[in-house]
Amino acid sequence: MRFGRVGAISAITRAKRSDQYLAGKNEDIELTEKQLNHAEKIMKRIQKDQKSLILYRVPVFIWGIGILIILLSLYLLYNLIWGLEGKVFKQETSWWQYFVSFIIMGIGISFLIAIKREKLIFNKEKDEIILCYRNICCQQNVMEQKISHLTNMKMVQRGMDSIQNSTLHYKIVLSFNDGQYFEILEGKSAYKIKGQFVQIARYINYAYQDLTIIDETFQVR
Repeated sequence: MRFGRVGAISAITRAKRSDQYLAGKNEDIELTEKQLNHAEKIMKRIQKDQKSLILYRVPVFIWGIGILIILLSLYLLYNLIWGLEGKVFKQETSWWQYFVSFIIMGIGISFLIAIKREKLIFNKEKDEIILCYRNICCQQNVMEQKISHLTNMKMVQRGMDSIQNSTLHYKIVLSFNDGQYFEILEGKSAYKIKGQFVQIARYINYAYQDLTIIDETFQVR
């Protein structure tokens, strides 16, 4: 199947003509058109052979925090090793200062190892879905399923929203007939998750009625 501007325009035309939206849902139809336009931009990530749909989620922000923490620990060690404790530490160098520096470095390294890049591959010809997680050290975990085994695809909102803290985020959940499920493409943007949902649904010919995000948040009372 060939994707690009022509494919996106054709998809928009079909969306307008389809009867999968309920009467009076004009706002939903307009929103879907926006998602398709957004999906057209993401289509650039599809392989050149146009046979596979590939989506990525790269935790640049978290990896950046980890690198900053490591740089901070190296700065502390530099001051300790070269006897510059007067600038950072107000007393003579001792073992516990080295210990704290290495602990800080370990925290930064754990950010890089624990948080993984997500790569999702759909291939209709091979009837396969491949979900690959890889950290910055190239350690990876791969899970596979068949598109024909997909029973449900939905968008969910999870996390907790309170005055002190908000952990709200969005995911797409793929459920399969063997009970396995993939939770993919976690992000903070409802607009982006809807665009990715439409993109996947169009590619695998998954029928959906609307773009409702299911609320699975933790309620604070």
